[in-house]
Amino acid sequence: MFIGSAAFQTANSKLIQKRKHRGTIDDIDFTGDNIISGSLTISNQCSDGKDAKIGSVNIGVLKCTFSNNLTVTPRTWRGRVITLAEGLCVSENPDTYEWFQLGVWVVASSDHTADGVTVTAYDAMSLFDVPLPDSYIISGSMHGILTAICSTCGAELGMTKAEVEALPNGLAPLGAYQPNDCTTYRDLIYWLSVTAGGFATINRLGKLVIRTYDRPNTVDATIDGDPRENGSKFSDWLTNFGSAAFENIDGSVEVYGTPGVGVQYSVGFDPFLQYGTGSTKRQMRGAVMTALQKIQFMPFSINLMSAPVFELGDIIFLTGGDASSVPHIGCVQSITYSPDKGLTLKGFGADPNLRNAQTGKDAASSAANRATAASELVIKKYENLMAIDVGDSETKVVEIDFNAVRQTEVEVWHEFQILTQLDPGETSMTVEAVYYLDGIEQDRRPVETYTDSAEHVLGLQYERPIDDPGPHTWEVYLVCDGGTVALDIKDALSVLKGQGISKAEVWDGIIYLVDTFTRFTYASSLVPLTDTVTVTLSDNETISLSDEFDRFTSTASMRTLTETLSIAFDQPFWPLALETGELIGVETDSDYLETE
Repeated sequence: MFIGSAAFQTANSKLIQKRKHRGTIDDIDFTGDNIISGSLTISNQCSDGKDAKIGSVNIGVLKCTFSNNLTVTPRTWRGRVITLAEGLCVSENPDTYEWFQLGVWVVASSDHTADGVTVTAYDAMSLFDVPLPDSYIISGSMHGILTAICSTCGAELGMTKAEVEALPNGLAPLGAYQPNDCTTYRDLIYWLSVTAGGFATINRLGKLVIRTYDRPNTVDATIDGDPRENGSKFSDWLTNFGSAAFENIDGSVEVYGTPGVGVQYSVGFDPFLQYGTGSTKRQMRGAVMTALQKIQFMPFSINLMSAPVFELGDIIFLTGGDASSVPHIGCVQSITYSPDKGLTLKGFGADPNLRNAQTGKDAASSAANRATAASELVIKKYENLMAIDVGDSETKVVEIDFNAVRQTEVEVWHEFQILTQLDPGETSMTVEAVYYLDGIEQDRRPVETYTDSAEHVLGLQYERPIDDPGPHTWEVYLVCDGGTVALDIKDALSVLKGQGISKAEVWDGIIYLVDTFTRFTYASSLVPLTDTVTVTLSDNETISLSDEFDRFTSTASMRTLTETLSIAFDQPFWPLALETGELIGVETDSDYLETE
């Protein structure tokens, strides 16, 4: 919500207001005098017009008729960028205006008449209607995925990394693997906003943001009865989502919350909530359920004599007049503004007295539609979501997980956009690629030589038979000699393809933990070293634990090293027997440790 100065708030509460408009069409300036009176309308919403929902990716719309006196060449309007700002008169004699931006839109169509040019323009959400590549997969943090999507579609992200991480599931590692129901990048944003328990929209500056309803004890504005015009409507009930149904990759449905209490929300098949341990999925889906429970607002529709200062998702308190005898907390889920007709705000809901189910996503596919034939050619793609620096030690640049349903052969192509930097005094450098399949180094290490500090394209290709059905991991590491290499975000592009590969990702149930003791030197007796590992399992998975001490040299007497492993289960598990400690014995005439 735009707050403005104290003078702005006072002026916006008056029954009579003076406003002006100005903006740009690309680099061409215009004012309100260039807009045909009564033609300007701005609208946007974060729900479908009758039910409260999460996951909105609605496109904001501007409609306007510009007079013919603008210096815009006819039939060149499509694709032009319109920015619009409004000024509210905060003092008179002389008139002083306080300005704020209303939004940014791209012209989609224009009709030329004798009176002027009528345009329809959409906000940046329309930029994400770009088809996804075949068998597209993406993984990383929520902020990393949003940044990559915006970069691909030519849009801007209007949230900092900290703001994204503060969202529900904002810190969770995410992945959208095949199969899923996404066909465009806007579909990915839809499911990301569902995963965050909120909705996606474009802010006043034309940037993508995700907002949630999970803002307890927050009221953005109080609106009494005086500035409301005729036609306001208020419901006599509050939305109440008592449970949520999540579809699994096999077509089964899991319900969270309390079925039979309030409305059940059908989330559908969220590709970002399908993978990981059972406890991880329960935690992430539980966060979505918690966000849904925050949507306890009263549906309403009000007309205001106000500047368009409100944002989608604003929490408002309605009091006085025809709202005096009903609950007063509402959430702005639809905004329509016309300078001549005023501002209309609406909030939607799902009546718990009339319905016991709601559809969150209509395009949820059945498990049968996500099945993959063993003979189908499957392509898995990878791109890095973080910048990578490579020096004289092996650095991972690619990791592709895939599941073979039979013996087969895979072909892997890599294209790396690298920036080489020679070490001081060096006239050339080498970049060596190291391939690993399931952690085992392969028999080929291609090497490229570079003689300058510049951008280069490093292309790699490898074919490999897969003898064992099941989950596999393909990795590529780079190592430099005589210089360094830098890869920016999305500069490591890889494609793995083959028949007999499932589109579905299957987790192998293995978690790798690396524990490192930093190098140290001592010349006297050593105090006890203790390493404690705690593992909590919510499901009865079979586990194995191993630990290894690296070789080091001792020049004096040494005391016992003790390592403690503690494992907790949510329910009884047998026949697993765990030792609570390992005794490390020291050979006095040797320079290594042995584990008993």
